[in-house]
Amino acid sequence: MSDFCRKLDTADSFSLELLEKTDKLSTSWPSNHFSPLVELGIWDFDKTSYQSILWLTARDEKRGLDALHQLQEIGGLSDSEDVIYHQLDVADPSSIVSLAEFIKAQFGRLDILVNNAGIIGTNNDAYTAAAEELASGTEWEKIDWNKIIVAETYELAVDCLRTNYYGSKRMIEAFTPTSPIISITQNCQCFIKNGANIPSEWAKWMLGDDKFIIEERVDEVVNKFMQDFKEGSLESQGWPLSYSAYIVSKAANNAYTRIVAKKLPDMKVNCVCPGYVQTDLNNNTGMQTAEKGAEKIMKLVMLPDDGPSGLFFARWELLHLGIGIICCNHDYCNASFFAPRENVRFAVVTGANKGIGFEVVRQLASQGITVVLTARDEKRGLDAVHKLKESGDLSGDVIFHQLDVADSSSVASLAEFVKAQFGRLDILVNNAGIIGVKTSHEGYSAAAAQAATGTEWEKINWNEMIDSQTYEMAVNCLQTNYYGDKRMIEAFTPLLELSKSPRVVNVSSVTGLLKYISNEWAKGTLSDEKHLTEERVDEVVNEFLQDFEAGSLEAKGWPLFFGAYIVSKAAINAYTKVAARKQPSMKINCLCPGYVKTDINYNTGFITAEEAAEKELSGADRDKENDAFTAAKAAGMVKFAAKSGVMFFSFQSYQPFAVVTGSNKGLGFEIVRQLASHGITVVLTARDEKRGLEAVQKLKESDGFSDGILLFHQLDVSDSSSVASLAEFIKNKFGRLDILVNNAGIIGASADSDIAQAAAAQAASGTEWDNINWNEMNIPQTYELAVNCLQTNYYGAKRMVEAFMPLLQLSPSPRIVNVSSEYGLLKYTKSMSQRREWIRW
Repeated sequence: MSDFCRKLDTADSFSLELLEKTDKLSTSWPSNHFSPLVELGIWDFDKTSYQSILWLTARDEKRGLDALHQLQEIGGLSDSEDVIYHQLDVADPSSIVSLAEFIKAQFGRLDILVNNAGIIGTNNDAYTAAAEELASGTEWEKIDWNKIIVAETYELAVDCLRTNYYGSKRMIEAFTPTSPIISITQNCQCFIKNGANIPSEWAKWMLGDDKFIIEERVDEVVNKFMQDFKEGSLESQGWPLSYSAYIVSKAANNAYTRIVAKKLPDMKVNCVCPGYVQTDLNNNTGMQTAEKGAEKIMKLVMLPDDGPSGLFFARWELLHLGIGIICCNHDYCNASFFAPRENVRFAVVTGANKGIGFEVVRQLASQGITVVLTARDEKRGLDAVHKLKESGDLSGDVIFHQLDVADSSSVASLAEFVKAQFGRLDILVNNAGIIGVKTSHEGYSAAAAQAATGTEWEKINWNEMIDSQTYEMAVNCLQTNYYGDKRMIEAFTPLLELSKSPRVVNVSSVTGLLKYISNEWAKGTLSDEKHLTEERVDEVVNEFLQDFEAGSLEAKGWPLFFGAYIVSKAAINAYTKVAARKQPSMKINCLCPGYVKTDINYNTGFITAEEAAEKELSGADRDKENDAFTAAKAAGMVKFAAKSGVMFFSFQSYQPFAVVTGSNKGLGFEIVRQLASHGITVVLTARDEKRGLEAVQKLKESDGFSDGILLFHQLDVSDSSSVASLAEFIKNKFGRLDILVNNAGIIGASADSDIAQAAAAQAASGTEWDNINWNEMNIPQTYELAVNCLQTNYYGAKRMVEAFMPLLQLSPSPRIVNVSSEYGLLKYTKSMSQRREWIRW
């Protein structure tokens, strides 16, 4: 408990430290004239152009004056006007009014109010005994709180609430009218205030509901507590049994702080807990000195004008009030306030006791993020946390919580834990997954060897590696991989919505691409983004399970090997789009980290778990390096994700696909060559099949491109059926398209090489298009040629974009390039009316 948790009828060492810090920090305040008030001190700064006056208050006049003299001696304050004493009892309304009238008459306003007065609400001897036990290392739960409970009486509870809650409330009400533009109110609290310390669900709901919180509701909670205390029904009504009045007073004060912050948006109204400070009340058993505690309060006092309001600062973190906890991202707070870390963020990673999940936890924690590592097996999870902490390179905390994503109650338990501990969630990584079949080590190794040689998925002999796949295995696979992720997102959405930058990453697989599912109905349902809903995704999953149970997988076009795994990943890919659309303020994406060495594949993967996690958190940017798409953009953990609802791939598993029209020669041919040189699979197209195949062969011979990189397909962009045929080929072969280059084009006139060379010679000499003597060139132009030109150059490009748009929308980073000409500039259009019309568009 905080050093502030005391009866301030005397000014102790901590209070003197606070006033001394005030004077030392005064020169940094950016105003010309500064009049703050601390319940244990009031001050007015002027170290250059403004005066510095500190007002010390206490209930007992003699002790207050003694404290004043002591402060002047130890603080080096020689000028008697630097510190002034005024009597104050916050439990007495008339005493508060007297002080307010005095401040109004002397200064006409107040700049800072620090509500520091407080009492513990129990017998001091009992509290001291408990403090000594805590200091000796005894855990909170093992202290004999019966002694404390006995020491709490109704009269002490009344005094505690009158001082801690109503006292602060009276001070704010009395001094608010005198406040100028710059006003900061700090309510000094103890960390014990958290709503988790109040079992009563009604009280937690009343105080934690930000949307409907009002002063009357806070008073109602306080009055109900006092009534139950008087009737001896604290336990039956869900109130805390030890330090009950103190806890309720601080929870009420926190709620009231939020109300004032909303009511007075021009003021900075916050709560602060400096930590367990060495004071007379706890027999100096605190963990830090009074000076350190005062420094924390002063940093909050010195917040800039655009700093936060309505928040709770507890020791090293900036927390939201009530049950929730919200990080403040203000630059001042990040740079120089309580938190030694750059940001305070909270993450949950499922299936994290080993493999990719373990590495994701390690790398997140290495960035200063507090991570909840989860696992089904408690022992393995705790062992994983111990292993991470032993490494000693973590700047963030790692906490374990048991979790089985296939169990709704387990998911709900974790959500409650995160809510009580942090109040929000910033990052959710759904990594937990199972393969849904029983495999053999030898078979997996053989399949991996085939994959390493470039053998496509469909051509690998999966019979050799799968020992068995049953309906029960399929159900468990879908319950974990699909419904598990879905449960997690649904359960944590309310907590993610409290984050300023919520991120959800569903770890998926390249096998989730629709090209691995032959069932046309399922592919059509999952790829129809316009009509895609959660219910339609569930319908596909249920249909698969029904067909599995009926033994009709092959007949219905479902994958025969790893069917449940493939369907689960395809389903989560589709659900990710639905969730992203449903929650536009959140970044929800899928990520395929590649074929990673894990226990599932007997460590036959191509990359390590560490490398996979690195790509997930800080992969190279494809746009800059022509390498892998930035996995970090999908995760949104390191770089801001501009997109949501898409699937991102690592370099090892992601293969971009491109189509280039009119590419058997010239510019199109060179575009194909350069795309393929960057490892992109390109479909070269041409109207003439023979010329197209010759172009492909030429590129393979000159550059060594394989069949998997370079393919040919006949295409006439002026023929709608030809365009549709190519789109169907791409859909079945790749399942999506990443790059479309519309290069096909014709000139719309009959010009031989001599005419073209003559025009080129004039253009090369600097002659502008308008000044070239086209009449002398005698270029024939017919209506039929004009129709063909527009059908190819304009309508052809238009048909391609329309036909491939659904496939491009499945890409994490779709690109369309329409090859045009500078002669498309409006200055070359003679018709002024048409030119004006196009300009208007």
